[in-house]
Amino acid sequence: MPSVEMIKSEPAAKKIVIGNNDRVDSKKLLLYLSLSTLMLGILIYSGLVSTLFINLIPSHPDILDWWLISDAYWTGKPTPNVVFNYPPSFLILNLPLGLLDFPAAYFTFIFGTLFAYIGIIGYISKSKLGLILIIISVASLFNVLYGQNGFLTAALAGAALISPEHRRQVIAGILIGLLSIKPHLGLLFPIALLATKAWRAIIVAFITSSILFISSIVLIGMNSYHDWFQKMNGLIHEIPSGLWGHVPTTFTFMQSAGSSIEIAYTGQIIVTILAMACIWKVWSHPSSWAIRSSILTTATCLTSPYLMTVDLTWLGLSLAWLISMAQKTGWTNGERIIFFLISALPFLFISFAIIFTIQVGQFIIALLLLVLLRRYKIFENISSQNSHFIEAK
Repeated sequence: MPSVEMIKSEPAAKKIVIGNNDRVDSKKLLLYLSLSTLMLGILIYSGLVSTLFINLIPSHPDILDWWLISDAYWTGKPTPNVVFNYPPSFLILNLPLGLLDFPAAYFTFIFGTLFAYIGIIGYISKSKLGLILIIISVASLFNVLYGQNGFLTAALAGAALISPEHRRQVIAGILIGLLSIKPHLGLLFPIALLATKAWRAIIVAFITSSILFISSIVLIGMNSYHDWFQKMNGLIHEIPSGLWGHVPTTFTFMQSAGSSIEIAYTGQIIVTILAMACIWKVWSHPSSWAIRSSILTTATCLTSPYLMTVDLTWLGLSLAWLISMAQKTGWTNGERIIFFLISALPFLFISFAIIFTIQVGQFIIALLLLVLLRRYKIFENISSQNSHFIEAK
């Protein structure tokens, strides 16, 4: 079976030249990240980070409610009344943060998950230029400014997709199970695993998510899930119009265009079904791991009606795999333009929404998916041609 190296770009495409200085040594990258993490730990433990940067913490960052619960658990305080934006199982990953004061916990979470994200992006792309462009993208900036968890979920997804490539299904299953903290982002993983008959990863993912669920009930009770379902019920009925500019989905596009909630959900369901069919098609047929993974992370950003700007760090994974493929086979027509559009995507669709009061971000995401599917088709054609050649021989 041919590998991705056998893919040839379109006649009009030009090969890019990647020098040795532009390659990322994964071992050195891991060393640098480890040293950076150690230095950050020392600064946090000494209190210097909190003293210098406390004014940079947003008024109500994403992890504040989870830190309050974690702090109450360790100190014996009554469980506070908080907003459950995610399943209560998200608490398990945040529980260690309760051992720190909030400024230290905040910077530990943001920079710790950022370092993990950088490590995954660097490992996949092996390009300094790509690493810099992805890390300084607006989606990354939003996660830092608002204390969000986009780095965490993207790092989990990227690590999970790297593991099966190395035939480590147990590790992949654990990481996919951890994504149950934001279940709408893990919707396509079961389809991909079923298509490749990765039974071990499926079983381990189920066990991991079950352990998170049971542990959260033991720690904060079943009522927490009742509160979370109530929060979700509110979102099901309506996403506030003030958030439309930050939610690049088919659902918000149709709402901002004036359709009813029922019609908007119908449109979102159709797009989600098409994304599922796309994943089944690509993952059930032989193709390179990079094209499979990039299509999955891109399609994921089209499936949920509640995808936020901060979740577009997943597209950073798609771009990293695109760079890795382009280094070997060259850029095809339009890929460079799409790369830069995706890097600046939140700025583009938020600006458009402010001016025209309509959400169009999902169209650019769909365009990236079409570009990746074109690469998949090229690979499939070459694979088919080589199969015919072998049979004829």
